[in-house]
Amino acid sequence: MKRVINALKDYAFVKEFVKGRREVENEVVKNILEIATINSIDMLVDFDELHKYSSDLFIKNAIDSESKIETNDKFDKLLFYIDGSHFMPRDITNNIIFYVKNSIIDKEWAKNIIDDMIKNEQYSFIQQELRNCLSRSEYDFNYSFSQFSEDVFKILQDNEEKIPKVISAIDFIFYISCLEGYKKSGQNNYHKFAIKILKRYIDNADIEHRNIHPVKGNIDAILKFDDELKEYFDSLISRSQNEKLSSSKAIIDIMLDIFRNRGFSEEAKILSSIDENKLKEYIMNDPDLVEYCIDFIKEFSFGQFKPFKENFINAISSIANDGDKDRKRKAKNILKHIDEDKVRRIE
Repeated sequence: MKRVINALKDYAFVKEFVKGRREVENEVVKNILEIATINSIDMLVDFDELHKYSSDLFIKNAIDSESKIETNDKFDKLLFYIDGSHFMPRDITNNIIFYVKNSIIDKEWAKNIIDDMIKNEQYSFIQQELRNCLSRSEYDFNYSFSQFSEDVFKILQDNEEKIPKVISAIDFIFYISCLEGYKKSGQNNYHKFAIKILKRYIDNADIEHRNIHPVKGNIDAILKFDDELKEYFDSLISRSQNEKLSSSKAIIDIMLDIFRNRGFSEEAKILSSIDENKLKEYIMNDPDLVEYCIDFIKEFSFGQFKPFKENFINAISSIANDGDKDRKRKAKNILKHIDEDKVRRIE
C-alpha cells in the first residue's frame, strides 16, 4: 500500500495539466492505482505479457472456447486489480509502467499524453462504448456474442477516422481478433478493414522513436498483422530517411543532434546510410559540411558511426583523384585530420 500512496504523491503534478477535466483526472488516478498495486504485489511482472494473457483469455472465455491458452494463476490474481479484469493499457498506462519499473517519471511525456487525452476527450465516448460491449459480453445474459460482434464492428466503422486517436493499435487489433474469432465467415472483411485503419496508425506513429517502448510495442503488433503493413511501414521509413538526407544542412543538423545527445540518437543509422556519391556532391558545394564532418568523425568514428567515416573518406578520396593538384592538396590535409593512413589513397 505504501508504494501505491507514493505513486499517487509522485504523480500529484498532473493536477496542473488536467486543468480540472474530471474524467481525464479519474482515468490517470485509476491507472496509477491499478499499475502501482500490481507492481507492489509482483515487482517482476511483465506488463506486456499480462496484456497478452488478458486478451487471449477474453477471446477464449467469451468467443472461442476452443482457443488454447495455458492458465496462469499469477496473472489471474493480478488481473483481479484491473477494472473489469481486462487489461487494456493506454499511453498514460505505459508512462506509469515506466515509472514503477524505473522509479523515474518522464513528466514531459506524461504532459504530452494528458494534452492528447484532453484534446481527444470529445471522442472518449467511443472507448466507453467499446468497453460497454466487452462488459456486456461477459456479464449480460441477454447479450449474445453475435450482437457483440455486430456492435463492435459498427462502432469501429462509424468512427474509423477517430479510432487511432482513442485506442492503441494493440487494442484495435484485439477487437479485430474478437470479431475474427467469433465470425469466421467475415474474417476477410474484418482483415481488409483492419489493414486500412492500421495504415492510419502508422501514419500517426512516432517513427523517429520507433525503437522506444511503448511506441515499439504498437508498431511491432501492426507489422505482425499483415505483410502489406510492413511494406507500407518500410516505404515510410525510406521516405523519411531520404528527406533527412535531402541537403547538406540536413546532414549537419543530424550531426548536431548526435553531438547534443553524446552519441545516443535514433538518427545515427540514418547518417551512416547516406549514399557516398550524394555525400560527395554535398561536400563539393558546402565547405561548412566538410568542417562539421571532420569534427564529428574525430568524436564519433566507432561502432554504428564507422560506415559514415568510411563514406566520408571515400568521398574525399574520390574528389581528390578526380581533380587537380589543388584538390589533392586539400584532400590530403583533410584526411590528415582524420586518419593519416588514409592519405595514401590519394595518388
